[in-house]
Amino acid sequence: MSLCTGSLVGLRLAAAGGAGRASAVLRLGLRAAPQLGAAAPVRRALLHTSPCQPALRLGLSAAPSARSSILAQLRQLHSTSRSPAGSASLSADAAAAYSEPAAATAAATASAPADSHYSDGTSPWVAAHLIATFVLVYAIIVVGGLTRLTESGLSITEWNPGMKGMRLPSSQAEWEAEWEKYKGTPEFVLLNQHMTLDDFKTIYGWEWGHRMLGRFIGVFFVVPALAFALTGAAGRRTRWKLLAIASGIGFQGALGWYMVKSGLTAPEIAPTHPNSTARPDGQQRLDADSKTAEWTPRVSHFRLAAHLGTAFLVGLGCLHTAAVILRPGMHARLASPLAATSKALAAPSVRRYATGTRAITAFVFFTAISGALVAGLDAGLVYNEFPTMGDGRIAPPMDELMEDKYALHDPDAAPGAGRSTWRTAVGNFTSNPVAVQLAHRTLAISSLVLCLGVGWRGARLARIARAQGNPLPPAVPRLAVLAASLASLQASLGICTLIYLVPIELASAHQAGAVALLSSLVALVASLRRGPKTLAQPLAAAAARPREQVVAQALRNVAKPRAATQPSL
Repeated sequence: MSLCTGSLVGLRLAAAGGAGRASAVLRLGLRAAPQLGAAAPVRRALLHTSPCQPALRLGLSAAPSARSSILAQLRQLHSTSRSPAGSASLSADAAAAYSEPAAATAAATASAPADSHYSDGTSPWVAAHLIATFVLVYAIIVVGGLTRLTESGLSITEWNPGMKGMRLPSSQAEWEAEWEKYKGTPEFVLLNQHMTLDDFKTIYGWEWGHRMLGRFIGVFFVVPALAFALTGAAGRRTRWKLLAIASGIGFQGALGWYMVKSGLTAPEIAPTHPNSTARPDGQQRLDADSKTAEWTPRVSHFRLAAHLGTAFLVGLGCLHTAAVILRPGMHARLASPLAATSKALAAPSVRRYATGTRAITAFVFFTAISGALVAGLDAGLVYNEFPTMGDGRIAPPMDELMEDKYALHDPDAAPGAGRSTWRTAVGNFTSNPVAVQLAHRTLAISSLVLCLGVGWRGARLARIARAQGNPLPPAVPRLAVLAASLASLQASLGICTLIYLVPIELASAHQAGAVALLSSLVALVASLRRGPKTLAQPLAAAAARPREQVVAQALRNVAKPRAATQPSL
């Protein structure tokens, strides 16, 4: 077919204004044959035609293509008639039934998606920005873990969100001033009186670097996100998600200082050492003899868990939002037709699997938060063996698990009255290092078994769907197996961290592994989202029709004359 003929076919169909006709030309015209796609003006005209956007995004086939036969008929019909009256109108279901994945892939990558169940017109650049933010959040989680493991988190005793907090001390006098502030903290008085100024500079650097990375993430995310919102690169729903992520980053910064403050003022459990004396503010005066086995200066483990959990939510929110934005492109790269894939994703067994995966993801998140409680209480330093917990026991004695001193306080209880069972249980499993470690062990083993089930079930469902001719997206079995593999690695890291008395390298890798495992599960959840029913049902109906009927109907629609004005190039 000549270039002029291809141009007339493309522009007449686009000018007809219907989404089905625009889809037809994109899938059966310009994008279907290389010789028709050489006209840059035609391509630009079609790509900027609003009815073409759904086709550009979701133009996947429901049956093998009959491109060559249809193009042959188009070549014959339009070689003799190039008048405006010869413009055509292809039916939407015929066009959808005979488009090719390769053509749809090129179309999907050539334009931004429009409003649909998959995306809200958000530019892929927004997804790239979200992925970059996720990487930075991943990095700050690892840096934060190292800051805690090196016991550096309490080295900066003030919260300076302005420019002052961005400066490292540059003179000896400034270092001495910061050093004197740290000397007044419970951590120095009770634990670090042997520390020198050079040692202090090291831990100060860790905490300062952690805070600066947090500020950089805030600026890195907010400035482009604001630009995306103002320029329209982010759709309406995506703008709300960006706002939620930005709010989470700001809240995370405030929560970080709230956590640090808990370790600078008072101990978690009030000491009863006879050498402790009362201060005018009601707190107890600290001295080197005040330390007991029950009291170690540290930040609140509850605030630490909240701080880590918020970081997880921010990072995983970035990853999930990016996956939703990029979903049209991922579908356009499928080797299978959209109708078959949509049918596979809508199968009851797959929907149950998707629901179960979401529940397991939440369970793994809860397990990670319990790990934060273990870290905050230094519970990894008790019972450094596995799978037993002393004298060949799977669980420690009950008198170690349920101690009254850890029970929740009951303000209405009479003096000397015993604590209720539920208050004792909740208090011990959130504040007793022995009980917290047992809880984390149990949750971690359960998470491992569940993730192994996710991997096995995901691979099996993919095989069954492929055998039935309705294959699942390739990412589903891959991410399922990846989650199972990461869960096995994470369990191994946790056991090694426990046995070797929490070395910094293993403990940091264990925390990073938790992020990696949750990320794989979140990506799996995103890949199991169903396609839009408004498109999947017509495609499935077209796929069920005999090929000859659809081809014949398409050719009759092409041959039917239609009054129209030929658009100018």
